[in-house]
Amino acid sequence: MDQKHTRMGGYTAVIAEMRVEALRPWGSHIAQMGRVEDVNEASLGMVMMRAQESVQHQVFNAGETLISEATLTVDGVVGYGAVMGNALEKARIIAMLDAVHHNMELKWNDFREQFRIWVAKQEKDLLEHRQADFALIERTKVDFQLMDAEEEEEA
Repeated sequence: MDQKHTRMGGYTAVIAEMRVEALRPWGSHIAQMGRVEDVNEASLGMVMMRAQESVQHQVFNAGETLISEATLTVDGVVGYGAVMGNALEKARIIAMLDAVHHNMELKWNDFREQFRIWVAKQEKDLLEHRQADFALIERTKVDFQLMDAEEEEEA
């Protein structure tokens, strides 16, 4: 098994970019299979967003950003979900997924494997989409050095 996808951490970047509609069936499946109880109801919060400038690589606080977060248990195992923006349902589903990925009961093994396969496909699709977008952007890129050389030749 691919090491980066053995725990929830390997999925985070992919899940963060997904729409809640894609994750909703997984949340429903968890709710049908297990006992889901809120520890802290999904809520909005603010966190400091940090950035790094590109020359001296100094880290600085860029400002606050809105997040949605949820803490709950699935069959007694705690899960936490947080996502940027106003997305309470998505944060709750992520918390459910986190709890299931930390729950070592045998009943969740098949679910985790199906989810791993699905996320790997979503990751592949996301990468292909990014590459296609990048190719479109690259086609419109202007080489200013080449333009300067053409202007010098004309003069």
